[in-house]
Amino acid sequence: MIKGLLTVFLILGAMHLAYLFSSPTIKNRMLEGKMREIAQDGLMKPESQIRREVMAFVDEKGIPLSADAVVIQKENNRVTIAAHYTDSVQFWFYRRDYEFYPASRASARLKPRHQRAARRTARASAY
Repeated sequence: MIKGLLTVFLILGAMHLAYLFSSPTIKNRMLEGKMREIAQDGLMKPESQIRREVMAFVDEKGIPLSADAVVIQKENNRVTIAAHYTDSVQFWFYRRDYEFYPASRASARLKPRHQRAARRTARASAY
């Protein structure tokens, strides 16, 4: 009886941890899907309305993204939406930080700072 209860609690705990640590990734995928949907329908909409639609979805899902971090570009009869945000999950002493770059198209994705090419300085080119 006690082994059965302990097993049930361990299974429920594992499920809770799996949900806790995978939910930011799932929310990011949902946000990318919504960005693609809004970008397809957004050619005739002003940028402010597109931003409001994205932020309404972000608020509904509880994603820690500010309106300033959303980049909207309209060019060549195409709308692209990109953003950058971080999310952290903490379970007692263990903390996991996630960094996301959702975009409506892969080519519009904002690049992380550590992946950007460094500028060449006069000192670096002298060597």
